[in-house]
Amino acid sequence: MVMKCPYCDDFTYEDVGRMTVTLDDRLMVIEDVPARICRGCLEQFFGEEILAKVELLRGDKFASSTPIRVIEVPVFAWEEL
Repeated sequence: MVMKCPYCDDFTYEDVGRMTVTLDDRLMVIEDVPARICRGCLEQFFGEEILAKVELLRGDKFASSTPIRVIEVPVFAWEEL
């Protein structure tokens, strides 16, 4: 499938990406998500089936799954930058 990036007009390629999901006050990262990646700006595009599955995971699946690792994420206030 040929797809051009709507942001920079470069071509995309199939690969895996990383997605962040916020659930309540928790930030979670999902790695190795099938995606199309832009060669130019590196924007990631996820298919409808991937997005639908992530929405289903927002329920009990995240709560009952064990993460492969835990990372620390700094948080900044926009007004202080």
